[in-house]
Amino acid sequence: FGPCFTKPVYSSAATLHCMTPMCLKEKKVEGEKHRRDLKTPTIEALVREVRSRIWLLSKSHENREWKHNSVGIDELARQARNLARNGEWEDRSRHSTRTDQSMPMGGFVGKILCKGIDPALWPLLRIGAEIHAGRFTVWGNGWYRIQPARLSGDAR
Repeated sequence: FGPCFTKPVYSSAATLHCMTPMCLKEKKVEGEKHRRDLKTPTIEALVREVRSRIWLLSKSHENREWKHNSVGIDELARQARNLARNGEWEDRSRHSTRTDQSMPMGGFVGKILCKGIDPALWPLLRIGAEIHAGRFTVWGNGWYRIQPARLSGDAR
C-alpha cells in the first residue's frame, strides 16, 4: 500500500464515488441486538470498515494482526460530515448455487460530498479504495473512489 501514503492530501473535503453498492453498518447502539445498515455511507463508518478489512486481510494473508491506534483514527473519522449526496440505495441480489436461494446485496450507489476529513485519514481511505469496504466485497460490492474536493469559500 506504499503509493497510498506517498502523495499527501491537504484537503479537508472529499468526493466519495460509490461505484458498486456500498453497504456499511452504523456503530452499535447500546441496547440493540444488531447494527443497522446506513442508507448513505459516512466517513466514520467507512473508516471503521476499512480498518476491520485491513485487520482481516493481514490476519488471513500474513498471519499477523495489523497494529494501529483505533481510538485516534476513530476520533478523527467522527469529525467528518456528509454535506450532499447524489445517488440512492440500490437493491441487488445474487443467486446462491449452494443454497439455491436469492441473497439481497443492496447498497448505496452514487456520490457523496464530505467535509472535515483530517489529512491523517487519507492513506486509510485510499487503501479502502483498493481493497473495497462493506458487506459483500467478495462479490464486487463496496468499490469506491475518493478524491479531494474543493468547497466554495475554501482559501486554497
